[in-house]
Amino acid sequence: MTTTRRSATKRYELDDQQEVALAALLAGSTHEEAGTACGRHRVTVTRWANYDPKFIAEYNRRRLELSKSMSERLRSTAVRAAEAVAEAIEAEAKEGRAVVALKLLALIGVKNLLDVDSIGPITAEAVIGAAATKRATQGVIQAAEEALFGDEIAAEWRAELARPDPPTPESGR
Repeated sequence: MTTTRRSATKRYELDDQQEVALAALLAGSTHEEAGTACGRHRVTVTRWANYDPKFIAEYNRRRLELSKSMSERLRSTAVRAAEAVAEAIEAEAKEGRAVVALKLLALIGVKNLLDVDSIGPITAEAVIGAAATKRATQGVIQAAEEALFGDEIAAEWRAELARPDPPTPESGR
């Protein structure tokens, strides 16, 4: 495990197969495609993505880096877009450029465009802590459901919620 001074976050060393799978996932591949790319079964990639704290933390860390990079790129583009709008207003020309610039400014103004808070923990320790908190919260919720609705109704409700969604062409299942 190494640390980087710039980001002050831990960087986790993954094996070669995990690195290939991680790169594929970050490029938008499905678990199945990432598994094919790294020579492992899609279930293995899913297990890494859902249960391996180091893999999850490294995936989240790299997503955070990508989001920050995209955010900086958009900020610099926003300056040029604002300049293009000002030029178009002054010259009353270049209508197409002004339309594009205005649309970009509207897009950048959208709240949560690059919501880095939703990415998740970026250290294995924080992934484990979040999972423990989630399990503890689920236990409290389960006890409350059983107290309010009775054991049988609460169990039926949880079973219904746990049922997987039907497969869709987009899900790849």
